[in-house]
Amino acid sequence: MKRIVIFLTLVLVIIEYSNAQISLKPGFIITHEKDTIKGFLMDEVDSDLSERVKYFKGSTGTEPTIYAPSEILGFGFNSGRIFESITIQNDSTEIFAKRIIEGKINMFTRRFVKSNKIGIHLYRSDTNIKIDLKEPVKTTVKKNGKTYTYKDNMYLGQLALLTNDDVEDLKLSKLKYGKKGIQKHIVKCNESFENDYPAKVYTEAQNLTYDLNVGYFLNSEPYEFVFRLSIYRDKTNPEKSVKTSRRMGFSYVHYRGNERLDGSLEEGSTDFSAHSLSIIPVGFRFQGKPRKIMPYGYFGIGLFFVLSSRKIISNYEITGTKYKFGGLPTVNLGIGIKAKVKSNYILAEITPNIEGIFINLGYSF
Repeated sequence: MKRIVIFLTLVLVIIEYSNAQISLKPGFIITHEKDTIKGFLMDEVDSDLSERVKYFKGSTGTEPTIYAPSEILGFGFNSGRIFESITIQNDSTEIFAKRIIEGKINMFTRRFVKSNKIGIHLYRSDTNIKIDLKEPVKTTVKKNGKTYTYKDNMYLGQLALLTNDDVEDLKLSKLKYGKKGIQKHIVKCNESFENDYPAKVYTEAQNLTYDLNVGYFLNSEPYEFVFRLSIYRDKTNPEKSVKTSRRMGFSYVHYRGNERLDGSLEEGSTDFSAHSLSIIPVGFRFQGKPRKIMPYGYFGIGLFFVLSSRKIISNYEITGTKYKFGGLPTVNLGIGIKAKVKSNYILAEITPNIEGIFINLGYSF
């Protein structure tokens, strides 16, 4: 326990003195005079960029110029991630929205700060029709002593008005409110008009990183040797959040030691060996904003398998080997810190298991 307290104290001290990283990417802004000014933009999540963008003339990260949606027409990164200034119709609020689809029908999305909600904005290239889709709202009504709940699906009528019901084989009545479903619907609508309105669809970035760890067992008794190896793959959408990743992987532990026999076995001691494997298909990793020193934690669920063997001793002679195999559901947990080394990280983490606690060192790339 004392070692764990010391470890966590060091984590907090190091984080306190770590410096946040500034991530700049080449891009441009578009002025109200429709002039394109190249430079570098602060690479942030969509929810932050919906409110303002930080523009730098050079890549050194000196003092930025901050633009609000009312001050420019839009901005973009050279990767194809484009934002335009739009006005929300119900309250005349101006925001930056990300362009997802370009064609006869254009689709933009906005992510809200501190919320999983997403706003969807559509307009036609051949008319002045612009629509802010209304997310369904649940309404509860009491009638004749009974309570009824229904959703106001106004977005279906809005889509029908915008598309003129151009797509017959994708019925609106079955279309749920959400980015993926509505994007598919708009792409289908645009297919018939590609000659006049060339269609483009933006694909959000997905980052894959891998953590490779080896572990030291704090509770060494009764084992002579314990070894842990884990490999995880993390999938992050950096445009949505840099703090959360989907995780999958496995961890392997090998135990070897000397154990007293009891009960039905002969008296004496015997060599003991076990191999355990935890397969984690579903998990999540949480971390702070990108820093030189970065705390993180994770959890996952999966299956745990163990194969153990022990020598059978009879009359002080080894007469054979007894094997045992089993499997159970498992939960995979860990907390740690990462230290940046060039473009990758070295890491140290604590992971508990049914036998005790491991201190792990590893590399993230």
